[in-house]
Amino acid sequence: MAFSLKDADVIRCPQQAHDYLLNEAPVYFDPVARFYVVSRYEDCRTLLSDATALTSEHVGERLRGDPDPERAARIRQLFIDEGWPRERAIGHYEGQEYRERRRLFESFLRAGRIREKEDDIKDIAYALARTIADRGQAEMVSQYYE
Repeated sequence: MAFSLKDADVIRCPQQAHDYLLNEAPVYFDPVARFYVVSRYEDCRTLLSDATALTSEHVGERLRGDPDPERAARIRQLFIDEGWPRERAIGHYEGQEYRERRRLFESFLRAGRIREKEDDIKDIAYALARTIADRGQAEMVSQYYE
Protein backbone atom coordinates (compact mmCIF):
# COMPACT_ATOMS: atom_id res chain seq x y z
CA MET A 1 0.00 0.00 0.00
CA ALA A 2 1.58 3.26 -1.12
CA PHE A 3 0.10 6.55 0.01
CA SER A 4 1.11 9.97 1.22
CA LEU A 5 0.05 11.76 4.35
CA LYS A 6 -0.55 14.68 2.00
CA ASP A 7 -3.24 12.79 0.04
CA ALA A 8 -6.61 14.51 0.34
CA ASP A 9 -8.35 11.20 1.15
CA VAL A 10 -5.86 10.45 3.93
CA ILE A 11 -6.27 13.95 5.36
CA ARG A 12 -10.07 13.61 5.34
CA CYS A 13 -10.02 10.18 6.98
CA PRO A 14 -6.61 9.05 8.24
CA GLN A 15 -7.78 5.89 10.05
CA GLN A 16 -6.90 3.38 7.30
CA ALA A 17 -3.44 4.94 6.86
CA HIS A 18 -2.93 4.99 10.62
CA ASP A 19 -3.87 1.32 10.95
CA TYR A 20 -1.57 0.40 8.05
CA LEU A 21 1.34 2.31 9.59
CA LEU A 22 0.89 0.70 13.00
CA ASN A 23 0.38 -2.85 11.75
CA GLU A 24 2.24 -3.14 8.47
CA ALA A 25 4.78 -0.32 8.14
CA PRO A 26 5.89 1.04 11.51
CA VAL A 27 8.67 2.92 9.68
CA TYR A 28 7.30 4.32 6.44
CA PHE A 29 8.82 6.63 3.84
CA ASP A 30 6.22 9.06 2.47
CA PRO A 31 7.16 9.34 -1.22
CA VAL A 32 5.36 12.66 -1.76
CA ALA A 33 6.33 14.48 1.43
CA ARG A 34 9.80 12.88 1.30
CA PHE A 35 10.06 12.06 4.99
CA TYR A 36 9.89 9.03 7.21
CA VAL A 37 7.02 8.33 9.59
CA VAL A 38 7.63 6.28 12.74
CA SER A 39 4.25 5.18 14.04
CA ARG A 40 4.77 2.94 17.06
CA TYR A 41 5.09 4.51 20.49
CA GLU A 42 8.00 2.37 21.65
CA ASP A 43 9.94 3.06 18.45
CA CYS A 44 9.32 6.81 18.81
CA ARG A 45 10.35 6.69 22.44
CA THR A 46 13.55 4.82 21.60
CA LEU A 47 14.47 7.25 18.84
CA LEU A 48 13.68 10.34 20.88
CA SER A 49 15.64 9.15 23.90
CA ASP A 50 18.81 8.54 21.88
CA ALA A 51 20.25 11.80 20.57
CA THR A 52 22.58 9.86 18.24
CA ALA A 53 19.96 7.61 16.60
CA LEU A 54 18.78 10.08 14.01
CA THR A 55 20.73 12.54 11.96
CA SER A 56 19.75 15.53 9.90
CA GLU A 57 23.09 15.47 8.14
CA HIS A 58 22.70 16.87 4.65
CA VAL A 59 19.05 17.75 5.24
CA GLY A 60 19.68 21.24 3.90
CA GLU A 61 20.83 19.86 0.58
CA ARG A 62 17.83 17.55 0.37
CA LEU A 63 15.35 20.31 1.13
CA ARG A 64 16.84 22.98 -1.08
CA GLY A 65 15.06 21.53 -4.10
CA ASP A 66 12.01 23.63 -3.23
CA PRO A 67 9.09 22.77 -5.55
CA ASP A 68 7.93 26.42 -5.50
CA PRO A 69 11.00 28.69 -5.64
CA GLU A 70 8.86 31.85 -5.97
CA ARG A 71 7.00 31.05 -2.76
CA ALA A 72 10.27 30.27 -0.98
CA ALA A 73 11.68 33.64 -2.12
CA ARG A 74 8.56 35.47 -0.84
CA ILE A 75 8.88 33.74 2.53
CA ARG A 76 12.58 34.60 2.79
CA GLN A 77 11.78 38.23 1.95
CA LEU A 78 8.95 38.35 4.51
CA PHE A 79 11.33 37.21 7.25
CA ILE A 80 13.83 39.89 6.21
CA ASP A 81 11.16 42.63 5.99
CA GLU A 82 9.69 41.76 9.39
CA GLY A 83 13.09 41.34 11.04
CA TRP A 84 12.22 37.81 12.14
CA PRO A 85 15.19 35.58 12.95
CA ARG A 86 15.50 32.63 10.63
CA GLU A 87 17.02 29.88 12.76
CA ARG A 88 17.16 26.25 11.86
CA ALA A 89 14.66 23.95 13.54
CA ILE A 90 16.16 21.99 16.44
CA GLY A 91 16.21 18.82 14.36
CA HIS A 92 18.56 20.47 11.88
CA TYR A 93 21.41 20.74 14.37
CA GLU A 94 23.98 18.02 14.98
CA GLY A 95 26.34 17.00 17.75
CA GLN A 96 27.11 19.52 20.46
CA GLU A 97 24.90 22.21 18.94
CA TYR A 98 21.95 19.81 19.04
CA ARG A 99 22.68 18.69 22.61
CA GLU A 100 22.83 22.31 23.80
CA ARG A 101 19.46 23.15 22.26
CA ARG A 102 17.82 19.91 23.37
CA ARG A 103 18.97 20.52 26.94
CA LEU A 104 16.85 23.70 26.95
CA PHE A 105 13.65 21.69 26.40
CA GLU A 106 14.47 18.31 27.87
CA SER A 107 13.29 18.94 31.44
CA PHE A 108 9.89 20.12 30.17
CA LEU A 109 9.37 16.99 28.08
CA ARG A 110 10.05 14.34 30.71
CA ALA A 111 7.19 12.02 31.58
CA GLY A 112 6.95 13.31 35.14
CA ARG A 113 6.59 16.91 33.95
CA ILE A 114 3.97 15.90 31.40
CA ARG A 115 2.07 13.96 34.10
CA GLU A 116 1.95 17.17 36.18
CA LYS A 117 0.09 18.80 33.30
CA GLU A 118 -2.13 15.80 32.54
CA ASP A 119 -5.34 17.41 33.86
CA ASP A 120 -4.71 20.57 31.85
CA ILE A 121 -3.90 18.54 28.74
CA LYS A 122 -7.10 16.49 29.16
CA ASP A 123 -9.18 19.65 29.62
CA ILE A 124 -7.76 21.15 26.43
CA ALA A 125 -8.18 17.90 24.47
CA TYR A 126 -11.78 17.42 25.61
CA ALA A 127 -12.64 21.06 24.81
CA LEU A 128 -11.20 20.65 21.32
CA ALA A 129 -13.02 17.34 20.84
CA ARG A 130 -16.32 18.93 21.92
CA THR A 131 -15.79 21.79 19.47
CA ILE A 132 -15.13 19.35 16.64
CA ALA A 133 -18.14 17.22 17.61
CA ASP A 134 -20.41 20.29 17.73
CA ARG A 135 -19.28 21.37 14.26
CA GLY A 136 -19.30 17.86 12.85
CA GLN A 137 -15.97 18.47 11.08
CA ALA A 138 -12.58 20.10 11.50
CA GLU A 139 -9.66 21.23 9.42
CA MET A 140 -6.98 20.40 11.96
CA VAL A 141 -4.06 22.41 10.63
CA SER A 142 -5.76 25.74 10.03
CA GLN A 143 -8.04 25.54 13.08
CA TYR A 144 -5.84 23.97 15.74
CA TYR A 145 -2.19 24.22 14.82
CA GLU A 146 -0.23 26.75 16.86
